[in-house]
Amino acid sequence: MKPVTMPATFAVLAKRSQYQSCHINTPDLDQPLAAIEFDQNFYSFFQTISSSAKALSMAAKLISRGDRLVVTNLSKGYGIWIYEPKAKLAKARKRSKQVKVAGACQMLTSREQYQARDIRVPDIDLPLPGLVTDGQNFSMFKMTTDASETLELVAKITQRGEQAAIVDFKNIFLVCVAEPDAQVLESVNVSRGFLQSESKVLSVAS
Repeated sequence: MKPVTMPATFAVLAKRSQYQSCHINTPDLDQPLAAIEFDQNFYSFFQTISSSAKALSMAAKLISRGDRLVVTNLSKGYGIWIYEPKAKLAKARKRSKQVKVAGACQMLTSREQYQARDIRVPDIDLPLPGLVTDGQNFSMFKMTTDASETLELVAKITQRGEQAAIVDFKNIFLVCVAEPDAQVLESVNVSRGFLQSESKVLSVAS
């Protein structure tokens, strides 16, 4: 069986205080690039996108090719920024205090990238429909057709330091929250609750 390539993670930043604007130098370019510094890493400017749906679509495309990125809220839409591992500041400047955001998000666009499983978390008696991806357990949080709401939900989840995941059903999005203390119910091979939600989505999409 061909191994499944897991997508790179990305961050959604809703607050200006979470990052700092700057210019960077990269080994392959002579001119400095407009960039942001987030969580002690540099991300070069890629594109401004006015539509939340197009921003999510572009993020999915970049992530699928292995790019690590950041999506920021801008006055005219959303900014897409791509990670530059070898970048250096073009000009020294005073570092401002940034809000630490530990949470990241995965964009899952293929059924092969996750398993639908029921999980049990310590503070809830009943099992929860969820998914397992890349060794992490996630519970279903909300399904929505609104790309803007999807980005807002991910921003809120990751601001708390939690991990998130988006299952992309082609313009219908399932937002999930990581459950690090969850246990997968081994007696249930597949989550019926998840599959029922997935079936409804696919019927609507078709």
